[in-house]
Parts: sequence; structure tokens; C-alpha cells
Amino acid sequence: MIRSVGSGDSIAEIEHKISIEKSLLNGALEMYSQANPTVRQSISASIMETRQRIQYLESLLRSLKLNGSIHEPQFSPGTNSFEMIKYSSVVSADRVRFRLNEIVYRLEEEKRIRSGLETMLATTAGSSDRNRVKELQDRMTDSNARIIVLEQAKRRYDRLSVSSFLSDRPAGDTGKVTGNMKINIIRVCNLIGFTATNNEIIATIAIDGDVRYVSRRAANNWNETVEVRLDDAIEAEISVRSHPDSMLLGLTWFKLADLETDTKKRYPGGIPLIASDCEDTWIDLEPSGQLLMRTCFERKIIKKSDQVFRRHGVKKAYMKNGHKFYAATALLYLCAVCSEGSSAGTWWYQCQGQSRADALKQTTFYDRMQLRVPRKML
Repeated sequence: MIRSVGSGDSIAEIEHKISIEKSLLNGALEMYSQANPTVRQSISASIMETRQRIQYLESLLRSLKLNGSIHEPQFSPGTNSFEMIKYSSVVSADRVRFRLNEIVYRLEEEKRIRSGLETMLATTAGSSDRNRVKELQDRMTDSNARIIVLEQAKRRYDRLSVSSFLSDRPAGDTGKVTGNMKINIIRVCNLIGFTATNNEIIATIAIDGDVRYVSRRAANNWNETVEVRLDDAIEAEISVRSHPDSMLLGLTWFKLADLETDTKKRYPGGIPLIASDCEDTWIDLEPSGQLLMRTCFERKIIKKSDQVFRRHGVKKAYMKNGHKFYAATALLYLCAVCSEGSSAGTWWYQCQGQSRADALKQTTFYDRMQLRVPRKML
């Protein structure tokens, strides 16, 4: 899509952004000249990113002055989220727009999770279950750290975004996949604000929110290989934290179906047997830094002859206002009637027509002691 510029407002906006970036660059260069060698590495990463932003904004400015319009990307369901997180030395409008939409969506999700945790903590005030309180406090600390990182990332892309328009979340391939993700996590670089003098770092891989792998502690280089089994999985998240203070330094995520598409594109002749045989791939972390890894996805194909057929036990359904509710387990949900928080292993009840992700947004879980109609159905 081409957005026409009817006045000089957009030109003035870009010129203002460039002047801010140049001021930041001059400040960083001055700090670099006075810093010790350990701190210089972090400042150097900041200088590199600032120069990239200036280059991108100046290219937009030239386009506006010459053509009177800028290209504003529109994303289709075919947009590949894994492709969009690959590192590039050149900033593109497509990448800026895609990542900003992704970050805004994830930030709103995380704020909803924090709100739920705050309510749970309030309900446990004075509780004798210290383990439960500690679990919620740890989750709250992690949620706050994620919000800080995502807000920093949003500011990073806001500085590059000319249009204030934000679409719905860019729809990558949200299909579920079953198979194996082979991944060789090698090292990170350009983590702004981190020095390896007194800290080490740890990488974590989570699948649909479930932590499946934690690396060893290292200065900046792991070179560890893992094969993660996936069963109807949607999304992978990789995070980097410092040790021993567990500060969240960088975060990235992508759809696993998009990784499968990328794998087919890169390896039409056959998927590598081990992750270390895959191609090197640098991916961007939010709000800063890059991660070097090798990864591919191998779909698990179940042959008809290999299938095992068995009858499952009949689940008891509870009818309420024409809706069927079945027992389900939950870790981070609130009762929609009494607002009581769930605990590990608690059995709750969920409408058959809703997914766990929908339930998180619409609070339709309720506990078996209440067994009443959720608010949205009253």
C-alpha cells in the first residue's frame, strides 16, 4: 500500500526522529571514548543500532521528498514470523511494522496476565500456603520483567515508525505442528546493558509457555544442542537471562509452523540429521542483541499401520445454559464467579467450545466448588 503525504507533517516527523537519533549517537560516541574496555562492548552495540536507525529514517526521508509517498506494508496470513526475526544489517519498513504489531500484541497479553496475578496475590493475603504465595510472587516478578523488556522493544520500533496505524496482530501460520525441533544454540552478542565481568547468561526455550530446555551458565557462548519434541505445538520462545540475578536481557518468539516452512525452503533435498549440520542463523532479540543458532523442524508423520486405537474413558459433562463443561487443569486462571486463584493440580471446568488461550482472555474457567455459570454466560 502507498500512503500519500498531503502536507509536510510526515517529513517534519522523520526529520525530528533523525535529529533525536543523531543526538543519541553523539552521546554514545562520547561515552565510548571515556568508557573502560568492558563497558565499550555494550556501548558499541548501541552505536551500531543507532546508525542503522538513522540510515533507515534517512532513506524514508529521501523517498518522501522524491515521491511524496511512503510504502506502508500490509501483512497477509502468509507472513513468516521466523523470517521476520532473522537479523539483517538493513532495517526495512516491513520488518518494523511487523515487529511493532507483534510486540504491542504480546505486551497487551502480558499486562492481562499480570493483572490476573495481582488478583491472585490479593486473594492469598494472609494465606498459610507459603509455597503458593512464593510461586505467584515469582510469576509476578517474571511478568514485570517481560513487560519492561517489551516496553523497551516497543519504544525501539516506535522511533522508526512513521505511521501511527497498528493493525491486528500479524497472522503468521498459527497451525499446530507435531514433530521435532532440532536446535543448536551457539552464542549471543550485542546485548545492550550487559557485561560479562560479574555475570553469566542462561538461555531458555519454552513451547507454548512451557519451559522445555535451560542451558548451562556461560559468559556468552553455549554451543549446546537439543531436540525438542512437539505435540500439537504453536509457538516457541527463546529468552536470555543473566546469572545470578536472573535479569531478563533478551526475548524472541516465532510460530513453529513458520519454522517448518523455512525448513522446507532451505532444505528441499532433505532435513539435516543433527542441528549442528544446519545453516547458521542470526536472529534478533528484543529489545536488543542477536542470537546465533542452527535450527530446523522435522514433522512427525504417523502411518496408519503405526496408529494405536483405544477407547478413552467417557468424561462427565456438566450442563449449564445449554453449554457443556468438562474438567480441566489450570495454573494461572481465576474463577469467573468467586475470583479465587487456581493452584497447581487444581481441577477446574471449562466450556467445551473454548480453548485454553480463549479462556485466559475471557475468564471462563470456574472451580468445581462453585460449579456455576461464568460471567460471560450470565
